[in-house]
Amino acid sequence: MRWGQVALALIGAVVGAGFASGREILTFFTRFGAWGWLGCALAACGIGALAVRLMAVAARCRCATLRDLCRAALGPQGGGLAAMLYGLMLLVTAAAMLSGMGELAAIALPWPHAYAWGFAGMLALGLCAAGSGVRGLAWLSLPMPPLCVALYALLQQQPAPPPGIGPAVPAGPWAVALALGYAALNVALAGGLLCEAGTALSTRDRRRAAWGAAACLGAMLGLANAALAPHARALADAPLPTVRLARGLPGFRFCVVVLTLAMLTTLATLLRAGYGLLPPRVSAGLRWALCALACALCGALGFDRLVGVAYPALGWAAAGLLLYVAVGVRGVKANASAQSEATGRL
Repeated sequence: MRWGQVALALIGAVVGAGFASGREILTFFTRFGAWGWLGCALAACGIGALAVRLMAVAARCRCATLRDLCRAALGPQGGGLAAMLYGLMLLVTAAAMLSGMGELAAIALPWPHAYAWGFAGMLALGLCAAGSGVRGLAWLSLPMPPLCVALYALLQQQPAPPPGIGPAVPAGPWAVALALGYAALNVALAGGLLCEAGTALSTRDRRRAAWGAAACLGAMLGLANAALAPHARALADAPLPTVRLARGLPGFRFCVVVLTLAMLTTLATLLRAGYGLLPPRVSAGLRWALCALACALCGALGFDRLVGVAYPALGWAAAGLLLYVAVGVRGVKANASAQSEATGRL
């Protein structure tokens, strides 16, 4: 495993849930006006710092999966509950990627049952990509930065509506708080990947991977904010703002391809993390089947319910738990040592 592969995989993990629909950009950055630009920079710095910290904790306690890290940090019982919380968050977000792809297919494809085809096809591709490991995720994520840059350049071609009276801009401190929350949410989504990378990379390479990905994501956040800002009022209630903005442009099909790849990279990362949360005594095939079945059932709730209700609640809870684990290095080390001694006695 190389640090460049980890950096690309981290970008791929974030881009689907943090960029693809455009809804996240509007919520966390664009609606704050000028403060949103500061939020983009803070979010990128937060992603880099938290990713370095989480990989360092995973390396210190030698935990290659979120399941092991939760147990090392919180003990068997607390770790089991924490792993369940993470599992629910990963499940809901993965299901959102599936239902989002179904919505996108229904808009873009003139086929009967296009939603079902998009949903099922994304699940099959996600399972294949998840099983390819970090190297496969890196190759899948490699074209994402240039494709996103091209997409945001395309969206800039959409003429801005005439200025009018817009909604009140929230206070600046909220922009700072939500930017840091955005960083925690997205690092939580990539937690499984970061645990796996933390145990495989040196300290120097962990920093290279985290800050390299953070710099790229910061630039992408700024470009996305610039593309969506002139249309913030018109897109406020859109479930897929990027798609609505791209409709009518000559490159609409290109937009669909970019969003599909973005959701696929995130879905594959989440499926791989969910696989790692299941007990190792369960066979590999059954673990993959359980992940697929759970995501498919949860995806039946629909994109709006998943993104509007379930993901925010579970996402903030998982992000808070990740911050506790990342900051409480001493506790993790002590618990990991205690577990190692207990294992030796057995």
